[in-house]
Amino acid sequence: MFPHHLSPEDESQITSCDFESPCSWSFSNHSIRYDWRVTSPQQHRSSTQAMRPVSDHSEGSSDGHFLLLSPSAASRASRKCEYHITSPVVYNSGPLCHLQLVRFESGPTAGNLSVLVKPVDSASVISTAALSGRAQDGTRDQWEVLEAVIGEVDEPFQVTLLYSTCLGKDRGSLALDSLELIDCDMGHHELQLGTDCDEITSFHCDLGGCIDKTRVCDFHSDCPLGEDEGFICDTLPYGAHCSFEPGSCGWSTSNELSSWRRVSGEELGHSKDVLGTALQNTQGHFLFLAVRGNSSSIKASVRSSSFPQPVSTTACQLHFSLYLYGEFNGTVLLSLEDNGTVASPLVWERSGQWKDNWQDITLQLPALLNGFHLKVKALWGPGSNADIALDDIALGAACFDTDLNSLLLGHRFFHEMDSISKLDFFSPLPEPSASEVTLMTWWFTSCGASGPQGPTQAQCDSAYRNTNVSVTVGKEGPFKGVQTWRVPATNRYMISAYGAAGGKGAKNHNKRSHGVFISAIFPLEKGDILYILVGHQGEDACPGRNPLTQKICLGESSVIEDAFTGEDWAGGGGGGGGATYIYKMEGGVLVPLLIAAGGGGKAYLEDPESSLDQIPLEQYENDTVATSSNGKTGAAGGGGGWKDSSSYLWSGKSLLEGAEGGSSCPQALSKLSWATFGGFGGGGGACTAGGGGGGYRGGDAALTDDITAGGQDGISFVHPMGEIFLQPLAAMESHGECEIKVQLNCSHCQTQSCKRDEDTRLILCLCHNEEVLASDNVTCTAAVPQSLTPKGQLSLSLILAVVASTVVTGIVLTCASLTLNYQPASRPQAASTEVYYRKKNQLHAVRLRLQSPEYKLSKIRSSTIMTDYNPNYCFAGKAASLSELKEVPRKNITLLRALGHGAFGEVYEGQVLGMNGENTAMQVAIKVSSSSSVSFTPP
Repeated sequence: MFPHHLSPEDESQITSCDFESPCSWSFSNHSIRYDWRVTSPQQHRSSTQAMRPVSDHSEGSSDGHFLLLSPSAASRASRKCEYHITSPVVYNSGPLCHLQLVRFESGPTAGNLSVLVKPVDSASVISTAALSGRAQDGTRDQWEVLEAVIGEVDEPFQVTLLYSTCLGKDRGSLALDSLELIDCDMGHHELQLGTDCDEITSFHCDLGGCIDKTRVCDFHSDCPLGEDEGFICDTLPYGAHCSFEPGSCGWSTSNELSSWRRVSGEELGHSKDVLGTALQNTQGHFLFLAVRGNSSSIKASVRSSSFPQPVSTTACQLHFSLYLYGEFNGTVLLSLEDNGTVASPLVWERSGQWKDNWQDITLQLPALLNGFHLKVKALWGPGSNADIALDDIALGAACFDTDLNSLLLGHRFFHEMDSISKLDFFSPLPEPSASEVTLMTWWFTSCGASGPQGPTQAQCDSAYRNTNVSVTVGKEGPFKGVQTWRVPATNRYMISAYGAAGGKGAKNHNKRSHGVFISAIFPLEKGDILYILVGHQGEDACPGRNPLTQKICLGESSVIEDAFTGEDWAGGGGGGGGATYIYKMEGGVLVPLLIAAGGGGKAYLEDPESSLDQIPLEQYENDTVATSSNGKTGAAGGGGGWKDSSSYLWSGKSLLEGAEGGSSCPQALSKLSWATFGGFGGGGGACTAGGGGGGYRGGDAALTDDITAGGQDGISFVHPMGEIFLQPLAAMESHGECEIKVQLNCSHCQTQSCKRDEDTRLILCLCHNEEVLASDNVTCTAAVPQSLTPKGQLSLSLILAVVASTVVTGIVLTCASLTLNYQPASRPQAASTEVYYRKKNQLHAVRLRLQSPEYKLSKIRSSTIMTDYNPNYCFAGKAASLSELKEVPRKNITLLRALGHGAFGEVYEGQVLGMNGENTAMQVAIKVSSSSSVSFTPP
């Protein structure tokens, strides 16, 4: 629906619908793919499924648009045989009100088109209007004008066009165009506020009256037309209005039976373990926890994603539905985790048992000064046997916006346009002028999403709020999660793409494989549509999602390495990183412009025989006929390419298949339930080996489940129409990104290179070494030789010598630093210190290789520095053995503060006295084994 204050131009858009501009009629859909879509004759020239009109009706042109009924395979499989479109609300009508439209139908006359008039506040039908028009023969292969008399209706109503047919794949087609409600009063009714309506605390309903702001987006429709629960709720932060239908909304669920998990009533309907009947009869999805007395667990918690600080301390309410049935000897707690404090204030708790039904709960949130998380925790004792469920969690719209009425008007128009799947409409940012465009930079991110699937429109609306970026996010097929952006002005643009990094292995977490950065310049025209898929980082194997995998991550279990006889243990590799794709559509064909490849996932263990020489160089293709296939899939999933298909669930999907990240290999899921996904953008799923990175050509995964075999990086791509600016470099450590800005015109500069001054915004020409820019800001002249060094001033060579000697001294001292490991001895007065060190046979060769001038700079930047090994001990470049380490008396050691918990025990910052022959303290890090840490407490 559109705003109720309408100009004559606005009203004409509502009364008529020619599909050349935004249309306010809504369409029925029986699957995630739209059954109705706006299209043009040009898009179906090669179609052989059914005859299409050669021109639309309203424009009489092959470039015009019309509405086509094109049921998806899912719709046909579900045997849904009714499809409809519905008008906006008509407040009342006179006796001359009638509907006029045109219809195109080819093939057998298999369907029936009827007109229903329905009141707004009821599901009943006021009347059924007959369509009349010029009759055609059995094929009806021309546009046919039809009319239906609506007549006088004295209450708000909507007109529904209902088409009844069971269209098969070859049963013809139906198209509609030029819909118009004629002589119908669209209701120039000013909103009449009641005496209890307050502009500050109230939300205005379209049919008059108002409701309290706290009731907006609480999963209960209070306005007659339901606009308080409509698309205004899509503007809320991710997870703030969650029915669990699209997914977990960022809540930390698990697949374990003893944990909170997302299920549907239909799933529980097949289970004999459910105690009551209400859950089995509940429609849709919700969070579910089965509390059973035979389980070793005594608690379970679930945590939301992060929410921003509320804008209101009085109007922010939390609404949710809770189900608790059975013998429950425990408590359900709801707390707030303030991002800026340690304490988690308790908001609500409930004990005992309830009846077999859902309970709606509303809570006033306390004042918060930071962003926060919600946490629901269940605690129970012996003898408990109950079912707990959570659904319809809503932080009201008043929590995040103070002017809901303006927010509603601003978003209504554009969300209605979004229901038309094949037309591109964009957020209402003012269009910049050509001069302003040259000063702008557009940054595109993952919108806060992570994992194998892309972001939603609500996530990107939230992420790009108060920025110059406006995108439309695809909802279906290969465009799901893809951000669509319109070029604001004709110019040469520099596009920089960053692929996402791969995930870390369970015991291979020193460094992840970086995503690839690549940059190129493209000529783009105003109005061009760019499709931008931002890659997601491959998932890390740790911290693990269940107790057994968590033990492996902490080093307390080695079942993967041990490889028990007869047991098929697998898992612990990292997922492949997703590629970042920038592409456009030409003649209905997707054309890649720039692709930055994702990094491969790390294996469970680091290969002890690996060396820097084995790090592959970054690669890219520059030819559209080059192979664009998926990477090889073995035990782990290969990365997705540009155009390919795969039947393996753990393989990353190609872009044309939707670019979803692959799941874990079946062995990892069956034994350990170790789910480690590849990132959105074609990242391969993990096994014990790592998954391949996405790209124009996906990275390969190991054919066998090698415990040290990481996935390969993907291959990047630059279209021949682009001019490469920066060669590919593995540099990205997290999710992917994309930057677009106008390339500066430096043609007037003598060197053809320039930059923009950050302060004045003026373009400054750049000169080569030993040259300076002349006063004309164009030419370069030789620099004037400097005079001899003034008396009393240090020479440059002396300064460089001092700096160089300081650096060398610092390196030697750093290498000579000592890390002690405290282990209590049998004697109470002394303790032996054991140094854990790593054997690296090629360490000396690596040092020489790093110093070699032939070594590529890109390898140095992306390589693990030799001092990254922890622990790592050397003295003046020579490694120390265990026998060379001295015993340190316990009295000489002082612990200062805890640094963290590692696989070998607790790690502390401390001091050692009297070890260097002087009465000075030496700063050290001390590892205390788990068995002794309790007896060695820091001050």
